[in-house]
Amino acid sequence: MAKSTVTGTERLIAALQKAGVAARKELGAALFAEGEVIMVKSKQLVPIDKGQLAASAHVQSPEDIGERVVVKMGYE
Repeated sequence: MAKSTVTGTERLIAALQKAGVAARKELGAALFAEGEVIMVKSKQLVPIDKGQLAASAHVQSPEDIGERVVVKMGYE
């Protein structure tokens, strides 16, 4: 029976973990950008009686919560 030895597993694991962190940051940035696009379109639809509602629109920075990356947006 043939035997084989795998070396560098620690480096491989570290590289995969680093890639996961980078991917989550990119996901957060993409979610935030999409939130901004949605909010621009949404502000065009809200009543503009005094403009206060549209002025209160916000998109929050991404949050890394457990297994999720979350971007909250809304009106005050």
